[in-house]
Amino acid sequence: MSYNSARLDGKTALITNSSSGSGRDAAVELARRGADIVINYAKDLSAAQQTVNEINSLGRRAIAVQGDMAKPDDVRVMFLKTMEYYGKLDIVVSNSNADSFKHISEISVTEFDRVFNTNARGQLLVAQQAYKHLSVGGQLVMLTNGAAAKGVRNTSLYSGSNAAVESFAQSLAADMADKRINVTAIAPGGVHIVEGTKKVEQVTSRWSARAVAFAASEEYGWTNGQTLTV
Repeated sequence: MSYNSARLDGKTALITNSSSGSGRDAAVELARRGADIVINYAKDLSAAQQTVNEINSLGRRAIAVQGDMAKPDDVRVMFLKTMEYYGKLDIVVSNSNADSFKHISEISVTEFDRVFNTNARGQLLVAQQAYKHLSVGGQLVMLTNGAAAKGVRNTSLYSGSNAAVESFAQSLAADMADKRINVTAIAPGGVHIVEGTKKVEQVTSRWSARAVAFAASEEYGWTNGQTLTV
């Protein structure tokens, strides 16, 4: 990989649900490579501002925009604020991931709606606005989970919602071809570390962020509509 083609200088990136966790790690990684950033948060303004400050310390610009990605008006306003502040948008990282680990006998309609409204509906709403606002030749990266491709006990609802996102990525690549927008799903999996769950999450999130940066760079321009398993 050449250094220049892996850089994102002059690019503007919006990352949803990025005040903490894997979204935050992706935002910081993109900033390290030269992109200016929009941090989206649902409730925790303090965490969002801390992430903005960290990105500013890297010499990049960043703003925080509140919004619930399951709500169409919030998604629409977030994109409008992005365009108002930066004037352009090159990369969208859609990171809406509600967990659910229940046996099929315990899943309620309310639980179904909660998970699919966030993981499937939320990502589709973001994709609609991404198509509208992304520059020609832009990048849409959709974060999902490796559970979508595995039969794991008590994950039928969670896995199904993530499988929907992977299917979205394949079809959206065709829908967005007229603007030459590349669409990629990133599916992180767990890494077994003896030290415990927190360490596993940190390792997975770090490598997921690097995969996001790869998918957003010129190095990935020849691939479209694929799922990268990390």
